Amino acid sequence: MAYALLALVVFGILALLPQATWHSALSCDSRTHIEMMRAVADHGLPDYTNGPVSRFPELQARWNLRDGNRLWGTYPPLFAYSMAPFFRLGGLPAVSRANVVLLAVFAMLMFAVASRFFRDRLWGSVAAALIVFSTPIPATSIDMSPYILADVLFAGASYFTLVGTQITGRRALVAASFAGFLGALSVTAHLLTFPMVVGLLAAAGAGQPGESHPVISIPSNFPFRGWIPSPTSLFRAASFSGGLLIGFVPVATLNAIRFHSLNPISYGPCPWRSCAETGQDKQHIVDMAIYAAPALLWVAAVVATIWIARRRARLAAVAGTVLVAAFVLLPVLRIHAWHMGRVAWGNLFDVGMLDMDASPVITHPADGIGNMFGPWLIRSLLQCTPLLALAPFAAKVSGAGRGYARIFGLPAFLGLLALMLRANQPTAFAFGFPIVVLRYTTPMTAPLMILALHAIRSLHWSRGHGALAAIVGLAIGIVCWNDYDTTLTERAFFLYAPLLVAALTALAVWRALGRDASFWNRTAATLASACIALGIGINVGFTFPAVRAIRIGGDVRTDVVMRTLPPRVAIVGYGGDIDTALAELEDRDVEYADLYESTGWASIMELIDRWTAEGRPIFAFLAWNSDLKNQWPNVDFELVIPTENVFRIRKR
Repeated sequence: MAYALLALVVFGILALLPQATWHSALSCDSRTHIEMMRAVADHGLPDYTNGPVSRFPELQARWNLRDGNRLWGTYPPLFAYSMAPFFRLGGLPAVSRANVVLLAVFAMLMFAVASRFFRDRLWGSVAAALIVFSTPIPATSIDMSPYILADVLFAGASYFTLVGTQITGRRALVAASFAGFLGALSVTAHLLTFPMVVGLLAAAGAGQPGESHPVISIPSNFPFRGWIPSPTSLFRAASFSGGLLIGFVPVATLNAIRFHSLNPISYGPCPWRSCAETGQDKQHIVDMAIYAAPALLWVAAVVATIWIARRRARLAAVAGTVLVAAFVLLPVLRIHAWHMGRVAWGNLFDVGMLDMDASPVITHPADGIGNMFGPWLIRSLLQCTPLLALAPFAAKVSGAGRGYARIFGLPAFLGLLALMLRANQPTAFAFGFPIVVLRYTTPMTAPLMILALHAIRSLHWSRGHGALAAIVGLAIGIVCWNDYDTTLTERAFFLYAPLLVAALTALAVWRALGRDASFWNRTAATLASACIALGIGINVGFTFPAVRAIRIGGDVRTDVVMRTLPPRVAIVGYGGDIDTALAELEDRDVEYADLYESTGWASIMELIDRWTAEGRPIFAFLAWNSDLKNQWPNVDFELVIPTENVFRIRKR
C-alpha cells in the first residue's frame, strides 16, 4: 500500500512533463537565474556583458553586480550550474522539465525521511503525498527558480541528520558529515534554507535519549534538559560542521571572484550595492538583526521572567510591570515589535489586511477583501495548507520520536524567525513580492507537515477518514478549479475557510492528545481530515493552476515578442516589463537598459543615439495599459505590439 501510494504520487508529478514547456521569466529573479545559467553554459562562469556597462549605468540589470565591464549574477550559483547542461540540451523548456523531475525526486526523499522518522512506510507515503498535493511546493517548483533544488538538497540533509542521530559510532559521524555537505549545497541553491540548516546543526548537536551524560549539569526540572549536548552529540555536530564547510568552499571561492568577499551565504544587490526601491543602502542580516534586537531581547526577558518567577507571585508582578512599562514607553521596542508581529502574522495567517505599499502590481480589490497579484489572490501559509497549524502539537507527543522531532521543528522555527527579521523592510519587500502565495514560506512546509502528522498519528484513524480527505479534497479542487479567482465568495472562502477549520481542528487535537476521550479523538480525526481535504482542494484546484496560468501567459507574451524582435536589437524598460522578453534571447545580439538602474526615460537619450548609430533597432516595453510620454521632439514612438504594449523607438 505504501509503495503504491508513493508510485501514484511520482507518476502524478511526472504526468506534468509533456506540458512542462515553460520558457519565460516570471520575475527579475527568474531572469537573473536564466542569465546566470546561460552564462555558465556558454563559458563556465555566471557573468556576461551588456554593452559598455562601465560607461552607461542604465545597462546594469537587476539583480547583477558590475565588476569592470561585466555583470555578475548575484544569486547563489548552484541552480545555474545544475541547470546549465539541461539548458544546453534543450533550452528553457528542458530546464522546466528538469524542475518537474526534481519535484518527483523530492517526493521520494520525503518518503524516505518520513518513513524513517515514523518507522512506518505507510505514514511516510502519506507525508510525501500531502507535501506534494496539499502545499504550494509544486507551484513554486514550476518557476524558473531554485526553490525545488534547495528543497531536494535540504530533504537529503534532513535524512542524513536523522540517520546520524539514530545510529552510533563512526557511521553516525559519516552520516552527519553528509548532512552538513548537503545542507551547504541547499544554501548555495537558495539562501532561504540557511537558517533551516542552522536548525539542523542545532538538532544534530542536541542530546538524544540513550546517549552519554550531558556535558554540563542541569536541574532536573529545566524544561529543555533533554536538549543539552552530550559528548556524542558534540562529535556529531562537529562532523556536520565539517561537511558544511566543505560544501561552502566552492561558492566562497566564486564569491571572492564575483564580490571580492569570501562570505559563502550573502548575496543579492542590497549587501553589495544600494537598493533604490527600499531607500536603504544595506539590507544585510546585520541590519535586520539590529532592527529586531529590541523585540527579541524583550521576548527573551518575558520567557526568562516566567520561568524564574513561576512560583513567586510578588517577583512576577514586579518583573511583569517593568516589562510592560518598557514596551509602552520605548517607541523603538514597541514599533519594531509591531512590525515583526505583522510579518509573522502575514506569513502564517493572512497577508490580506496588510498594504503592499511598495508594489504597483499588488492591489486591494474594491471590497477590500485580500491582496491581489493581478487577478490572483495572495494567500499565507495556513490559508494554503491548514493542516500545518497542528505542527506545534508535536511537542505534546511522547515516545521515541520526541527527540528526533527537533530535526524538523528547529529548522521550521528558525526559518520563520528569519522571515520575521525582514520587518525592517517595506511591506512588499518583507514578504518578497508575493505571487499567488508567500513563496518564502514554502521551504518550511515539508518539515512542518511531518510535525503535523506526528501530532495526529495517535488519533483514531480509519479508512473512512482517508477516503473522506481524498474524495472531498478532489471535489473541492474540481469546484475551485480556476486560473482566476475574482469573486468575493471565492476570495472569502480561500482566505477564511482554511483558518476557521484549522482553528477548530487545533482545539480538537489539543483536547484529544493525552486523553482517552473517544469523542474528542474521533472529532479531531474528522476535522484533521477536513484540513487535509481543504489543503488538497485549494492547492490542486487553485494554487497550482494559477501559477501555471501565469507561466503560460508569460510564454504567450514571449512568443509574440520573439516573432517581432529582429536578431540584433536593443530593449528599454523597467525590470518587470522586460523580464519576459529577456528570457528567450540566447540566440540574439541584445543590449538592454533597465530603467530601475537610471533616473528614468530622460537619462537614456545618449543610449538611443549610440544604438541608432550602430543600426540597432530599439524597442520600449511598457506596463500594460500605461501611456508613454515622449520627451524628445526628434524621437518617434510607434506602437508595434498593441497586446503587449511594445513600442519601436526611431530617431529622426
